Amino acid sequence: MHKLIKEILVGEVHASTEAAQVKQKRQILRDNTLRRYSIPSRVLSLMFFYENTLFCFYGNCGGSRDAERVFDEMLEKDLMSWNTMMKVFSVNECLVEVLDLFGEMRLRFGFKSNVISIVSVLPVYTDVKDEESARKIHGYIVKVGLDFQDY
Repeated sequence: MHKLIKEILVGEVHASTEAAQVKQKRQILRDNTLRRYSIPSRVLSLMFFYENTLFCFYGNCGGSRDAERVFDEMLEKDLMSWNTMMKVFSVNECLVEVLDLFGEMRLRFGFKSNVISIVSVLPVYTDVKDEESARKIHGYIVKVGLDFQDY
């Protein structure tokens, strides 16, 4: 069991590890091991932290596709994960991907945008010269009452 967890935690760092193998190992961990063994929640939290850190690292090094691969394979995502991935795309000038991810986050997965989400996506609307969508975002900010003064 410990070997499997270690492989999952460090497997993506090794270039030879294929995405399908990593996904399969994660699925084994989730489906079988969790039911049979009592895995401390700190181990699962560590995996979540590791995945977020890894795709942020890839993005900061210009590897937006590698970052996207890690993000897509994550079993659990929170708002921080979505915001970080949007920022990775934005920094790497993948403007369409930022907008797609923003819509997917809100519409498909039901996450509500926060100030950080808006700060990541609003400049993209300016860059692609989509004034109507920028106005909609402004309307959204007013409607939900996001307060930029808190940040």
